[in-house]
Order: sequence, then structure tokens, then C-alpha cells
Amino acid sequence: MKPHPHNLPPKAVDYIRKNFQEDFLLNLSEIKMIQEEPHYFVEVAKDNYLHKLQFDKAGTLINKEATEAFPSNDHDGKTFGEIPE
Repeated sequence: MKPHPHNLPPKAVDYIRKNFQEDFLLNLSEIKMIQEEPHYFVEVAKDNYLHKLQFDKAGTLINKEATEAFPSNDHDGKTFGEIPE
């Protein structure tokens, strides 16, 4: 099955609409068969975070995690010495 947001179960779509703004970036990254049932892996960007969501075939949220979309760089604002020749 080719991943496409229209393949999401209605309950999963409702969860995303309820918990994320209309202007989010949505990516249905994968549909995996787990114990012979489809599981949907979705990525949603909101407020500089990438939310990774997993739904079962009924659209029930199984797992979620959030990571910074643009993690801070240890070198931000720091200067470096000259590169030796």
C-alpha cells in the first residue's frame, strides 16, 4: 500500500485535526503490517517540533514522540580560530 494521508483511518485524521493546527506539515511516512494489521506512521511538524505518531488500523494512537525540528547547534554564536595552512 502506497503511503498517502488519504489512507489514514478517520479516527487518526480526527486526532491530528484536533491536536494540530490546520497549517501543519503532514507526512504519512510508512504503513507497516504488525501482527497482520496495518499500522500508520505519521510525521507532523508544529511549533518547531517534529511529532512522530503511530496509529493502528482503527486509527487509535499507539505511540507518539516529539523531537526538535531544528535542534540547536553547539556552535551557534561561537567563533572559531583560523584554519591552519
